[in-house]
Amino acid sequence: MQAAYEQYRAGCQLISILTNLEVQLFDNERVSQIHYASYDLPTVIERYKQAALVHVLQQPLVKDCVYVFCDSIQLEFLAAGMWDGAEYRGTIVVGPCISKAYPPQLLREMIHKERLPLVMQRQLHQCYTTLTMVDEAKQHAISSLLINVLTPGMRQPQRIEIALPPSEDTAVKFNDDLEQDRTLIERRYASENKLLHAIAKGDPHMLKTAMEEGKGISWPYRHPNAPVRSMKNLSFSANT
Repeated sequence: MQAAYEQYRAGCQLISILTNLEVQLFDNERVSQIHYASYDLPTVIERYKQAALVHVLQQPLVKDCVYVFCDSIQLEFLAAGMWDGAEYRGTIVVGPCISKAYPPQLLREMIHKERLPLVMQRQLHQCYTTLTMVDEAKQHAISSLLINVLTPGMRQPQRIEIALPPSEDTAVKFNDDLEQDRTLIERRYASENKLLHAIAKGDPHMLKTAMEEGKGISWPYRHPNAPVRSMKNLSFSANT
């Protein structure tokens, strides 16, 4: 972290503790300098967060204004500029959070529109129950913290709401990752089946051929003098 941003560390930590939300401070070149989070976000939410941050950090900011960004799955982020007089120093971002509870049917329809793999849809549906809810009153309180905790004085912030564009790349990335995982699993089981066949026959030459074909998977020997026994143990372990 740059020394110039050390003065903001205590304020960012205080905001994170009071809100139970993730707080991140970026410098004027959009590089993260301070980051506080009391828990890890699920992978699916983390990816939507990263997609949202791209747009949040591109937004021109006005002094004494707090921006409320809402993405395509209703994740919300609060952001404000950091100022030293008239000089812009960076951006502080709080979130993700949600502003209300969503009925199950509406939630399913909203997630379905994202064209995510079914497993990701289920994970995303479960994630909503773990996100911190920030209603309008809490938004006002957090806005005041963002404007007044890190900058001397007491000012009433202006809130500006911005809808983020849908991030089709996020769904594409999920599907690409899932396809890569599926390919890896298929390779793994094909290799294991060949190994099991070689083991069943007790044929070291067939075993060697199966191992050569499965070079992409590491199969270390626990019993160097008994390769058939090693492969048998490893195959059982891999399928557990």
